[in-house]
Amino acid sequence: MLKFKKLTEKDIKTIQKYTRDCNYHLCDYSVGVIFTWYLPYTPAYAVFDDTLILKYGEKESERFMLPIGKNVSGAITEIEKYITEKEEVLKFICVGEESLNFLNARYNGKLTSSFNRNYSDYIYDVEEMRTFSGKKFSGQRNHINSFKKNYPNYKYKKITAKDIGKIKDFLKKYDEQYPKKNKIEKKELEFTYKLLELTKKSDLFGGYIEVDGEVASISIGERRGEMLIIHVEKALLKYRGAYPLTYNEFVKNNAENGITLINRQDDSGDLGLRTSKTQYKPIKLENKNYVIVNSFMPKIKKPTLKGERVMIDGIKKSDTESYYKLNTLKENNKWWGYDYKKDNKTPTVDYFYKVQLKDFKDLKNLCLAIRDKKSKIMMGEVVLYHFGFDNSVEIGIRLFKKYQNKGFGVESLKLITNYAKEVLGLNPIMKCYKQNEKSKKMILNSGYEFCEETQKYFYFKKI
Repeated sequence: MLKFKKLTEKDIKTIQKYTRDCNYHLCDYSVGVIFTWYLPYTPAYAVFDDTLILKYGEKESERFMLPIGKNVSGAITEIEKYITEKEEVLKFICVGEESLNFLNARYNGKLTSSFNRNYSDYIYDVEEMRTFSGKKFSGQRNHINSFKKNYPNYKYKKITAKDIGKIKDFLKKYDEQYPKKNKIEKKELEFTYKLLELTKKSDLFGGYIEVDGEVASISIGERRGEMLIIHVEKALLKYRGAYPLTYNEFVKNNAENGITLINRQDDSGDLGLRTSKTQYKPIKLENKNYVIVNSFMPKIKKPTLKGERVMIDGIKKSDTESYYKLNTLKENNKWWGYDYKKDNKTPTVDYFYKVQLKDFKDLKNLCLAIRDKKSKIMMGEVVLYHFGFDNSVEIGIRLFKKYQNKGFGVESLKLITNYAKEVLGLNPIMKCYKQNEKSKKMILNSGYEFCEETQKYFYFKKI
C-alpha cells in the first residue's frame, strides 16, 4: 500500500521535479500554490514508478490530485488500492476538463463532479499577451503607452537575492495603500511574502518595474510545462498603467522555450478581479472539478442461493438476536478482522441488523445469512465487500462455532463465489490471517488458489 510522507518546504526540489514538466492546465499543480495556499490542508505525497501522488486531508476527508509523471494510470491504481484498504470513498480535487474525461472513461461514468466558477483559472494565449495587438487590446495598449509617457526612465528588472529587501519595502507600501477587507486578501499578501522567499530555493522567479529607484510594481510566477503561471501581480496606486505594463513585461521576459499559454489563476469571486481578468480576453476558463468516484457495488436484490445442505439469503428481522450473537461472541470474531467496539462499545440487540441494512442501501457491502436448508436456522453469514475498481470483490465468511469443521463453510463459499462470478460478473478474492490455518484450508478446498501475501494476510483468487 502507498506510504505517504508529510509535505514540508524541505520537499520542494522533489515536488518541482514533477511539476515543472506537468501539462495540466491548472495552477494548483505548481510549487507556488502547493507551498502556499495548500499547506494548511495537511498535504502529503508518495512517489510510485517515477510518478508523484499528492493528497490532502486525513481519514474520511482524504482527497487526491491527479498524479504527475510517467505512469498516471498505474499511480491511480495504487490510489485505488489505498482507498479500498482503508474502506474510504475515492475523491479527486482540481480535475481539469481533459482529466475529467479521462476519469469518466476509466470509471465508466460512475462519478459525480462539480466545480465553483469563482475558482476557475483564466487561460490566455501567450502571443496575444506578448503583443497586445488588435482592437480588442486597445485599452491595455493605451494604459501602457500612458505609463511610458509619464515614466520614460522606467526599467524592468528580474528579482534577485539582493532585491528581496526593497521588494519587501514595496509590499509594506502596498499594504498601506490597499487595506485588506477579508481573510482571503490577508492570506494573499502573507503568501506573497512567502512566494518572494521561495524564489531563492525553487523554480519560482520574479520581476519588477523600477521608476527612479522606487519599486512601482512586482510580479512572481513559474514556468510549468507549456504554461507560464502568474502567482502575484501588485502595483502602487500612483503608477497608473503599471499593472498592464508589468504583466506585459513579465510575459515578454519569461514566456519562452515552448511556453504557449498564460495562467493568471482565478478571481475568487471578486467582481473587480473578474472584470479585469475578463478584459484581457482569456481563450478559456479551466474549471477545477471536485470528483467523487461512486461505489462499484452494483444495485441488486438480495439473492436466495440453495445448495445441498445450506441456503443463503438476506438477513431477516427474525435473525436479529442470532446476528447480534454472531457479531459479539469472541469465538466467532477472533479472525474476523473487525472490532465492533471501535464504532459502538455498547450496541443494542438490533444494532448490527440495522447497520447491515444501511450498508446495503449505501452500496457498501452485501451481508447474507447462511442457513440450514431444512430448518432455516441461521448458521453464520457471508459478506461481499470491497467492491474494487478492477471489478474485484472480497468475500468474507464466518460461522457459529457449532457449525464449523462440518463442510458448511466450503459449500457456502462455493455458492456465494459462483453467484459473485457468474451472476454479478465479478472477480472474487479472499484473504485470511496467516495464523488461521482452518480458514486457509477452507478457502483452498472451495476452489481458490494462493496469489500473494502481506505482513498480515494470505490472499487467494478463484481458479
